[in-house]
Amino acid sequence: MNIFLIGFMGSGKSTLGKKLSDYLNVNFIDLDKYIEFNENYNIKYIFNQKGEKYFRYIEQKYLKHKFKEPFIMSVGGGTPCYYNNINYMNQYGITIFININIEFLIYNLLKNSKDDRPLLISNNKKSLLKDLFINRLFYYKKSKVTINSNNYININSLLK
Repeated sequence: MNIFLIGFMGSGKSTLGKKLSDYLNVNFIDLDKYIEFNENYNIKYIFNQKGEKYFRYIEQKYLKHKFKEPFIMSVGGGTPCYYNNINYMNQYGITIFININIEFLIYNLLKNSKDDRPLLISNNKKSLLKDLFINRLFYYKKSKVTINSNNYININSLLK
């Protein structure tokens, strides 16, 4: 059985994915890292040099890669919103939406802002993040399971 972890950037998808893969003894795939490995470029470079449209195209291509064994995959925050990806993930696995309070998330994203998040290059980051979250929520809510949290998820409590 495959599990797809979806949610906004910084919601803890990769952290949860690594813990779940250890707990369930299945492979963990971080889709962004998988893309970077296969394309030989980081996500920021792909966005800057080839554009978001190209990135979304290859993102879909690698999402649909046929892996031989069950896996847990964390996908980028925008992955469910393009090319009918959310329906693909629902068809080929269990989708889990990690829903974290947006104000808490924005505070932490801006406090720990990384230069490697292409969509955070803006003068009004807080407004951009809120708009992105609101627009993506429609797709996130199509997931099969939702984990609600007002702050970071206590991963260990989920696995007890």
